Amino acid sequence: HWNVNRRQMSRMEIESTQQLWDFILGYNAWLRSPFFPVLFSLIVYLTFCLPFVVLDLLSPQKSHISWTMMWSCLVHSLYNHVVFLFPLTVLHWFWRPASFMPEVPWLYWTFHLQMLFYVLNSWLSVEDHSGNDLPWSTHRLVPFGLYGGAPHHDLHHLKFKSNYAPYFTHWDRVYGTLHKHSE
Repeated sequence: HWNVNRRQMSRMEIESTQQLWDFILGYNAWLRSPFFPVLFSLIVYLTFCLPFVVLDLLSPQKSHISWTMMWSCLVHSLYNHVVFLFPLTVLHWFWRPASFMPEVPWLYWTFHLQMLFYVLNSWLSVEDHSGNDLPWSTHRLVPFGLYGGAPHHDLHHLKFKSNYAPYFTHWDRVYGTLHKHSE
C-alpha cells in the first residue's frame, strides 16, 4: 500500500490538484473582487513583519520597540490599506475588471511574475524598515554594496538629504547623495 507506482501517483497528484483548483474556483467571485488584493497585501505585509516582531520580543537587549509602537504601526497599516489602497483597487476594478487566470499562457505567467514582484518588493520594504542589520539580511547577500538594506535606509530617515534610493545604491552614488553607514 505504500509502494505507489508512478501512474497512480500522478493520478493522485492530478486529483489533489483538481480538488485545489475546484476549491479556488468556488471563491472565484471573491478573488475577483476589489477586497482580495487589499486583504492579500495586508496579509503579506503582516506576515513579513512577524519575524522582526518576534526577534524584537526575544532579544536579550532592551528594545526601543514598545507594544504601543507596534499597535500604532498596525493601526497605521490598516488605515493605509482602507483609505488609500482599497479606493485605488475599486477604481482599477471598475476600469479593468479582473479576469481570473487568463487563458493566454503569456498572460498567465505575467500575472504570476507581477505577484512575485509584489511579494518580493513587500519583503524588501519590510526588511529595510525593520532597522535590523542581521547576518542574513538581503544587503549582505548582494555584492559590492549595491544594495543598501536597513542601515542605508535608516540613514535616509536620520539625514533626510541622503540615501534616497529605496533599495539599490547606484543612483545615490551617481547623484552624490550616498551617505555610507559606519560598520
